[in-house]
Amino acid sequence: MTELIELDPSSHKYQTLESHFTNAYRIDPSTTDKVPGVHRIFQINQIQSGLKERYEEYLSCTGNEELLFHGTARNCKVGDPGADAKLCNNCPLCYIMHGGYKLQFAKREGLLGKGLYSARNSSKSVAYSNNVNGAEHSSYKAVMMNFVSLGRILETDRHFKYLQEAPSGYDSVHGVCNTQFGSDELVVYDEDALRPAVLIICDNVEVSTFPDNEDPALLSFSQFIDDPDTSIVDYIGDAISNPHAAELEVIRVGAHVEMAVDTMGESYDEVEEFYDEVKDALQELKGWLDWL
Repeated sequence: MTELIELDPSSHKYQTLESHFTNAYRIDPSTTDKVPGVHRIFQINQIQSGLKERYEEYLSCTGNEELLFHGTARNCKVGDPGADAKLCNNCPLCYIMHGGYKLQFAKREGLLGKGLYSARNSSKSVAYSNNVNGAEHSSYKAVMMNFVSLGRILETDRHFKYLQEAPSGYDSVHGVCNTQFGSDELVVYDEDALRPAVLIICDNVEVSTFPDNEDPALLSFSQFIDDPDTSIVDYIGDAISNPHAAELEVIRVGAHVEMAVDTMGESYDEVEEFYDEVKDALQELKGWLDWL
């Protein structure tokens, strides 16, 4: 069971959370966007679900806790002014507040793979807080704040859509703002690494998000087929700007190879030879990674 406990607007906790939401709202100066007003703030209290206990156990092992934002779809008007604070059984927002985050519902190819995403910018999460079905005419949006145990963070300026777990030696991945990422994105790959803590009800506003830059393909497959003198090892090596990102590159190269083989099929006689060459290159990279 989960209950929402409304905070008094005159309380220190309410004012601190409201200030954090406002200060973390990032606006593109080329737009007429405004920071949405906050109308209600609730503490999310999970009763007898075990969610809080599992998170605290994970946190005790991993550490590095942050309070981050998350936006998702809402089918009801829970928390809206004039509406009650009772959770429904039919929308992603209430589902998460009831039982926490589930990897089975995570997108397979987010910018940092199949993980659980949070943001430091409230505007990023407001953009993802969509009202649908029964809530589509609401004048408000609902944004959660999560306690997140980030542990050891791997920072990257590149997309890694094929991650299924944090790289070895790390607990989370941070897509750094103003690189290939329009806004900061922080991802964990364990359901116990975060829990919903706060629900903020704000104005329903249009958000001009900072776009993520296109991620150029790591491998130009035709380049290696048409130009046999090109060294795939050198090409991959040049793509690694941070030694600690080597494992990410190995994962991504492997995924691209599989995609290439599937796409090319029998139309290229050289596919098998090309595939073997890439596998050799991956082994060399893995050896280098072990050496680090």
